[in-house]
Amino acid sequence: MDFDTEIKRSIYRHFAETARRPSAAAIAERFRSEERVHAWCREHSEPVRPLVRMDQLWGLSTEWYASRLSPDARRPSAAEMRLIFAGLGLTGDFWDPESDAFSG
Repeated sequence: MDFDTEIKRSIYRHFAETARRPSAAAIAERFRSEERVHAWCREHSEPVRPLVRMDQLWGLSTEWYASRLSPDARRPSAAEMRLIFAGLGLTGDFWDPESDAFSG
């Protein structure tokens, strides 16, 4: 496996809500491993939120915007979103566009 592929697979994106943001907007932090995510969450008293590897994020962006330049481009339907997410291994209520629950 080449270095770039290894880096893409080892970097995780972590989504955390923080009380420091008045709008409770989600922030994204970059980590090299899942263990570092858990350590950061412990240090900052934050719950662990759903994790996304860089290869998953790349796959999501290429799927989501594949037809963006097409004149008939449209946002994926909820069913299409579920298929895209599931195909990338992104599962759980967080990834269900029709869920009000927030879990990993």
